[in-house]
Amino acid sequence: MHTVIILSKHSSDLLREYRYLFQPFVDKGAISFCDWNESGTDLETSVPDLYKQIRGKVDWRTVIVSAEPVYGNRKGPVPDEKNPFDFPAEAVKAAEDAVPQDSAIPLVRLTHMICGYPAAPVKNFEEAYEYVDVETGVTHRVRASELSREEFYALSEQYRDGLRPIYLQERVSEKAEKARKALEEKYTFSDVRPQEVYLFSLRRHPDDENYIYESWKSPFEMESSDFSRRNNYPASAVLSAAILRIRRTAAIPENWWNSGWAY
Repeated sequence: MHTVIILSKHSSDLLREYRYLFQPFVDKGAISFCDWNESGTDLETSVPDLYKQIRGKVDWRTVIVSAEPVYGNRKGPVPDEKNPFDFPAEAVKAAEDAVPQDSAIPLVRLTHMICGYPAAPVKNFEEAYEYVDVETGVTHRVRASELSREEFYALSEQYRDGLRPIYLQERVSEKAEKARKALEEKYTFSDVRPQEVYLFSLRRHPDDENYIYESWKSPFEMESSDFSRRNNYPASAVLSAAILRIRRTAAIPENWWNSGWAY
């Protein structure tokens, strides 16, 4: 399976002196590199070479590498100190806005371009009733909020045990529905989407050996959370973080790939 490695500017800078190690695989056509402009708002402005890299390839995966969280001069949304994939402030803003919009987070926005805009999450349910029309045999569902007291009593009297209480997903406003459809259309893909999507990011840690080893055992990191959902990452994306030590090589356990960062 062909692998397209998508690199942000800082990621590309970090790998520049090691790119020769990948050259044999590039020559064999096993991998290819694609530059990523984080300020882009669509495939053409974000990863203009992507379609060229995957032309004629039915089976392919992508590895997106973002080194931005370790740079203090980062512009735009700021990730959590421990989790470079979690952007709490942006997640709060998105939760408060009932109308879906383009993500302000470059990494999340790129996953939408490649994987498609995620389906609407089910947030809340409301009471409703279901019954089968005795004349037509058609099943009807009606929300409790839409029934007056008299209408409810009339249905109860007519269908008795046949009137079953159920729960339906709360309705989405017309404005929100139109906005979501517009995003789904915007993030269509004119070629075959990747079978696998991997996201890699870096994070800083204090120069403390014990701190690093303990962080891999922490329940916070060893147990999955809902950060992927609240940041609106596609369900198909696999996220993994690595530690960057500024002065020397990070003390990362050999089984780090099996740690809690691989979701």
